[in-house]
Amino acid sequence: MPRAPFPRSQLCAEPGSRCLFAMCTHALSQLDRIVDPVNLMVLKNTPQTYVCAPYRYVPQVPQEIIDHIVDNIEDMASFKACSLVCWAFVPASRTHIFREVSVDMLRDAPHKLHSMLLRSPQIIRYIKDLTIYRTSGPDWGQPGSPLSAVISMLTHVTRFSIFGCWGDWNDIPVPLASALQRVISSGRLERLHFLTCSNVPVVVVQSALRAPILSLFQINLDPRDDPTVLQVAQDPTATSCEYLNLSASSDIANILKHLRTPGSTYLSRVRRIVLNPLMTASRSPQIMAGLLSAVETTLERLDVQVHQAQFKHIETSRLTRLRTIQLHVIMAELNTLLPDFLPRAITRLRSTNPLIEHIVLVMHLPAPSYVLLPDGALSAEPPIPTPAAVAGIDGKMARGLALMDIEFGSSHGDDGGLGAMEGFRALRSVHWKIVVEASPPMLVLDYVSLLAEHLPRAHARGVLSVEQTTRELEAGVMPHLPGMNVWPHRPRKLKPVLPLR
Repeated sequence: MPRAPFPRSQLCAEPGSRCLFAMCTHALSQLDRIVDPVNLMVLKNTPQTYVCAPYRYVPQVPQEIIDHIVDNIEDMASFKACSLVCWAFVPASRTHIFREVSVDMLRDAPHKLHSMLLRSPQIIRYIKDLTIYRTSGPDWGQPGSPLSAVISMLTHVTRFSIFGCWGDWNDIPVPLASALQRVISSGRLERLHFLTCSNVPVVVVQSALRAPILSLFQINLDPRDDPTVLQVAQDPTATSCEYLNLSASSDIANILKHLRTPGSTYLSRVRRIVLNPLMTASRSPQIMAGLLSAVETTLERLDVQVHQAQFKHIETSRLTRLRTIQLHVIMAELNTLLPDFLPRAITRLRSTNPLIEHIVLVMHLPAPSYVLLPDGALSAEPPIPTPAAVAGIDGKMARGLALMDIEFGSSHGDDGGLGAMEGFRALRSVHWKIVVEASPPMLVLDYVSLLAEHLPRAHARGVLSVEQTTRELEAGVMPHLPGMNVWPHRPRKLKPVLPLR
């Protein structure tokens, strides 16, 4: 009898006994028409019959769906795993894996990155965010460092950060300085963070001012250059800064002086300002006041980071479009959640800017006092919080929170019988973020529950949210920069310690 036809699409794609078993299972209904079932073995071993289903019969998932799935992954390990599973995952995974690159220029990172880019040049188009970090010291990199070549190769960078101790611009090697200047003046940057550098050429600062998101922290101009170049009115069609992040220091004030001259339109487009006052800058209040006076009709959001002992009143009554304010306070007093000035500042803000919609309060709390163990050994038991921390808050702090609760929780004259307190009429959210300086196995007070308990009116109004996190022991509070949650350098490790009893 002629051999019964066996559908090619029913054959298993894997060789061996498992494939034979699958073929027999598919052919059970046809055994009455097959002379010798052993022929199945012959079919399995014949190249013409050992095939998988035609490609047109295989269900295809659109690449857009795959990209959407990968885009919702949150951890880097999963991105790396996806890039090894299927070729369809590779483009979307690479977009996340190589999007942000941080290079410590004094280590071997430039050599490794340069070798990788030469080996796989297709990766270049995925690198969008580049951070160059320099630690303190006289060196500008390892011998033969290809850092300037690496920077020149990365032609798709749209977010650029220059961090660390850069010192004098004139001390930077010429190839590296030229590479940095080319990126800054490329015209494609969406965000630029430029920190701690002196004698910067005016032409570099002028190019930096075109970035829509710009951070200038302790940057001063080269005195040999003509600063009036910054006074030239910008082209109305050109890209200009909408998000300005500055250190309130005298060197930045010198740059602002030239941006505020008649005819300059630079500050007229700024919608958000971040100010990082320095403890050593005695003129910070005057600098902040001068800057805010130039954006009275445009500013929509104001972020300020201050030290607890250095806070000065910020006049915001003329900021008619201000709707969001964020205050970062670097606390110096131990076991204190609320700085003394904050309740009064919130009351003043409500009276001058009643249409505020969003308030963000970030408290950077210091760790308790510690002593080194005589033998440097770790204790077997976890450190115990100080009595003040165990007790929660004192009466003064409770009264301050109660006053703030009235401001946050009252609207349209609803004061609960506590007087003619109107509160923030348009308030939509109040977000507290508590950042505690602590490392395991320290015990940390539950500030989320504490604030929820002492701000019941704000909680009942539905505007309150509280977040609690930690920073490592002896890790300093960095300048508040947009889009930067993790700094490239690592804090110094602390020796084993115990709290004072």
